[in-house]
Amino acid sequence: MIDILHSFGAGIAFAVGVTVGAVLCRIASAEGRKEITREWKEHQNKVEDRLAKYVIESGRIATALESMANKEVLNQTNTEK
Repeated sequence: MIDILHSFGAGIAFAVGVTVGAVLCRIASAEGRKEITREWKEHQNKVEDRLAKYVIESGRIATALESMANKEVLNQTNTEK
């Protein structure tokens, strides 16, 4: 059993090493740095778009809840009369 765990750990270590090596090679070249910068900017734009949509939807939800609360207050005052 321990041999399987050692093999599994060695496989993970190898995969991490290959990934880190690939990233370092990519960063080492000017073209790779430009590509990473472009990808990062695309990622930032996606995040900003998602946050903007979230803010808009949150505002809509807050407006709807406020409207519902106001209607409920009006209904309570009308039934008390």
